[in-house]
Amino acid sequence: MDLAVIYLEYVKVGKIYTTHGLNGELKVKSNFDYKNNIYKNGFIFYFGKDKELFKLKNYRTQNQYDLLTFEALDDIDKVIKYRGVDLYINREDI
Repeated sequence: MDLAVIYLEYVKVGKIYTTHGLNGELKVKSNFDYKNNIYKNGFIFYFGKDKELFKLKNYRTQNQYDLLTFEALDDIDKVIKYRGVDLYINREDI
């Protein structure tokens, strides 16, 4: 019996600087060239070294920052622990 090993290759797309407001919005600093391909509702992102998976709910910009909201992260208390964490995507999703 053959077992297939699934290997995800992650690409760092930015860093979560801080929260924005009380509704779970995250302020991200990113120099990623293909933002228009990944900042779409439902796109999968991975947070930090543990690669916690979250789906993008909303995206907008403010000055040099990207403001992102994710499903299941709808309150400042749920997102505050992600300050300073790197943001990744799966290379195959680009």
